[in-house]
Amino acid sequence: MKGWVKVVVFLIVPVTVFLLILSGVFIEKVEPGMKAVEAKQIDGIKVVEIKNENYDSGNKVYGTTVSDESAKISSEIMADVSDVLVKSGDYVKQGQTLVQLNKEKVDAALSQASASVDTVKAKVTSIEETIKQVEAVVQKALADFTMKEKSYKRVNSLYEAGAASLQEKEEAETAYLAAKAQLAQAEAQLEMTKANRAEVIANLGVVEAAYSSASITAADATIIAPFDGVVVETLVDIGDMVNPGMQLITVEKSPYFLEVFVDERKQNQIELGEEIPVTIDALNKTLQGKVAEVTPKIDPASRTFKVKIEIDDNQESLKSGMFGYAVFPETDEKGIFIPTTAIYYWSQLTAVFVVDEEGIARLRYVQLGEENDGRVEVLSGLDIGELIVVTDVEKVKDGFKVVNVE
Repeated sequence: MKGWVKVVVFLIVPVTVFLLILSGVFIEKVEPGMKAVEAKQIDGIKVVEIKNENYDSGNKVYGTTVSDESAKISSEIMADVSDVLVKSGDYVKQGQTLVQLNKEKVDAALSQASASVDTVKAKVTSIEETIKQVEAVVQKALADFTMKEKSYKRVNSLYEAGAASLQEKEEAETAYLAAKAQLAQAEAQLEMTKANRAEVIANLGVVEAAYSSASITAADATIIAPFDGVVVETLVDIGDMVNPGMQLITVEKSPYFLEVFVDERKQNQIELGEEIPVTIDALNKTLQGKVAEVTPKIDPASRTFKVKIEIDDNQESLKSGMFGYAVFPETDEKGIFIPTTAIYYWSQLTAVFVVDEEGIARLRYVQLGEENDGRVEVLSGLDIGELIVVTDVEKVKDGFKVVNVE
């Protein structure tokens, strides 16, 4: 066989056939387009239309709970703690003993002060009796002096008239001068006794003041509740030594308030007595609140004003310092809300199944807002008028044909 024939038979022809096979010459051609695939159907699925709904957006303001009254009870004396009669969380009545300090020393001081008062009072009684006696002596001396003075004047007149002797005059004068001296002595003694009484009474004031101070100190050894309330903190134990001014216990009085700071533009929109829902994170519940105080002053730094909302808490579970928020009403706005049953969770993402015109479910990711009462706001991902699956989303797959249940 000639050489060129071999080239044609063994090289050119096989290569040509191979290229024709690759180009699809020997394969039946199909017109371009989508090949119809029948979708899997699922029945009994509820589908709803997305609508634009009115809702109250609310102005959420965060704050902290405060009590109507709080007392940080401190010691007034230096003593060791004999007993602690309450613990945190206990409810107490006004005048109830909370902490008892050692009274041994203060009771001894009180007894000594009481004895001093009794001693000085006895002196006062004694000196008052002495004054009465001296006053009687003065009265007697005064009467004697008055009589002797009249006698002297009468005898002196007679003497000058020549009707009495010099001796009678001198005797009358001597008696008069003696009575005068005796009266002066009695009056001096009375003045001295009264001066002593003033000194003793002044001393009585001193010892009575000491007794009053000792009484207060003795009373201060018993720490009592200043009002009905709840013990929120105890800072001492039995045996601790306390000093004046040292805090021992804290008692709070209901009601409690949520104290918030609101934007100055809302000041004319909040009224006293207005009911405001209050949510306390620590209690994991929403309570009814009522605006109790609106401070007219605006903080120039934050441009806010203070509002106190009284919280209705029948269970008395509130304490001061709890974190919470109040929702002040705003004007109605529109938004998209869907049942939480429509949400399909895929890893960290949230999605819904949107049903197209042919009834085919398509998975679409959405961004969600706040959830409330089994409904959640859709911030993005859905449009008004679209249909979504709201039941049995775990049974639906992307591309399934769904049949809406009537």
